[in-house]
Amino acid sequence: MPASNIRVSSCFPGHATLVADYVGGQRGRQEADQLYNRVLSQIAWDEAAQKLVGYIAVNAELAAIDSTASAELLASLDPIGLGYKPGSTAYITCCKVDADQQANLVWQLLRGVFSSIAALSSLLIISHSDLNSAKPDGNLAAHFREVMHRSEAGLWLYECNRNAALPPLQVRRARVEDHDDLLPVVSAAAAGPYSSLAALPASCNPNEPFALTRLIGSQDDQNLVLLAEEDGQLVGLLVATSQLDISLLHSSFDLTAYDGFLPPDVYETCERDAMHAATEKVNLRHQQQQKHQQQEQQQQEPEEVAAAVEAVRFTATG
Repeated sequence: MPASNIRVSSCFPGHATLVADYVGGQRGRQEADQLYNRVLSQIAWDEAAQKLVGYIAVNAELAAIDSTASAELLASLDPIGLGYKPGSTAYITCCKVDADQQANLVWQLLRGVFSSIAALSSLLIISHSDLNSAKPDGNLAAHFREVMHRSEAGLWLYECNRNAALPPLQVRRARVEDHDDLLPVVSAAAAGPYSSLAALPASCNPNEPFALTRLIGSQDDQNLVLLAEEDGQLVGLLVATSQLDISLLHSSFDLTAYDGFLPPDVYETCERDAMHAATEKVNLRHQQQQKHQQQEQQQQEPEEVAAAVEAVRFTATG
């Protein structure tokens, strides 16, 4: 389990000094200079010790982890030909974590990278050495599988798949017997940074014992309690209801982007009425234009006849 005092977050240019000092030496300065181009990079921060304890640099472009290999050598691995698409693939170029927390921190950093962008499906490592024998900072070999070894280029290609780092959650309806397993989930959320979202609804008397049991037992067509499971362990809870005071929401928020939270049947009726009104307006405008054109034509006809008569008269007298 991840340490509760470790916070993994995206790495920004403002972290340049921290990264330079943590990685150290010329490599640290290089990493700090590249933060503008590495939006997927992550840092691990120890809240208790108030210090950086892990860093992983990720590049969207083809790059190696342990050297500035030539473009020709890198291209010889042909990741695209192996099915790794540019828009969903990224490359680890540096990874360092404190030695006493390697196992947990590397895993947390990898999960952080995948969590930062939903389209990312694979993290690759291109290395000049076998990760299993070299064991660079972070012990990355424990989390990556070897895809290929190009001996003539002296390069290895490794992959960490999204589903390996972030296994898909299983979502299901809550059952009364989930009560005991749910308590620590709710307690952890209540102690977290978004505690207001973890508050149970007033309808289940949250300050009384077995509030969760009452909440789960009250499910019906308009109230739903969903659970998220990861590897058989409960990791999330969501309570949803369609019993809302829409007028109160309208008075507090602009709901235009959400169709005013109208029920589907009401929205469809409003949409039909709006389309009918728009069609009538277009037809009326068309009729008005036609009438205007007819009036102009009627005004022009006498003038044209008079001009023709005058022309004939001029010809006859001439």
